[in-house]
Amino acid sequence: MIVFRALKKPDAAKLLEIYGDRNAMRFKGSKPMSNLADAKRFIENQSLHEGNVHTLRKGVALTATGELIGSAMFRYNSDNINACEIGYSIGKQYWSKGFGTEIVKRILQTLQKEQHIHRANAWSHKENIASIKILVGLGFVRKAQSENEVNDLFVKQLS
Repeated sequence: MIVFRALKKPDAAKLLEIYGDRNAMRFKGSKPMSNLADAKRFIENQSLHEGNVHTLRKGVALTATGELIGSAMFRYNSDNINACEIGYSIGKQYWSKGFGTEIVKRILQTLQKEQHIHRANAWSHKENIASIKILVGLGFVRKAQSENEVNDLFVKQLS
């Protein structure tokens, strides 16, 4: 079981461990973290407004122990208030244990409480088979494929 929570300064070392693993982060759109300053900046920017876009990040922790295992991301664009882009990352030692599915389910439950959100969008690297299986298994449909791009868009209509 997992819980979403705010990221805190003491999480910096764990975030660096998770996001600094080059192999584990090879499917992520940004470079791996290289130092504690990167992790602290990640924490400081967990709620970020850039023009019409608001990005909100939450820590993902184990309910039983409180241990941080990754993060979940919600990105809203005021130009398209009916959709939300989602994302998640988890530490390599937590792969293949059902946490990815649990995180996406929790994200979808959170979005369904938002009356104006009717669609969830998720980008996945074409080679990230595990993430693609999670998205498709939870009802996302691949909407955009490009031979020249490394990511595909997956969309889920919400009720």
